[in-house]
Amino acid sequence: MTGKTPRSIEISVPADTAYEQYKRFEEYPVFLPGLAKVEVDGDTRVRWTYEAAGQQASLETEIFDDQPQRSVSLRLVEDGDHAWTTDFEPLGSDRCRVSQRSDGAGPADGAAFAAQLLAHMSASFLPQFKKHLETRAVQPK
Repeated sequence: MTGKTPRSIEISVPADTAYEQYKRFEEYPVFLPGLAKVEVDGDTRVRWTYEAAGQQASLETEIFDDQPQRSVSLRLVEDGDHAWTTDFEPLGSDRCRVSQRSDGAGPADGAAFAAQLLAHMSASFLPQFKKHLETRAVQPK
């Protein structure tokens, strides 16, 4: 995979709380604009349904690496060249750094709209995730 794009943000919650909330994929539409629905199928499959510019698209991802309280890696099922990892680094007992890095080649034929939506989500995710965590009390699963 090529094209690594790292991003990070500090959040005023413990790293384990951020990790647990990150894995609550079904709650993402509450704080992530354009994301209409998230469905979790089993322990590793996640279907994301987006609405943008009057169009709807769905993506299916799989968790291919999950290191509890430390990191989660997902990739597109249809195109394994698109993947991202989210890391959770403690910065004391009540703060953490959440970092994302993405890997991916150009979109496959017919996947351009889905790839644009994925890029949009990646760009806006960390600030929205931070706001969501810091404005509500989150209980671990």
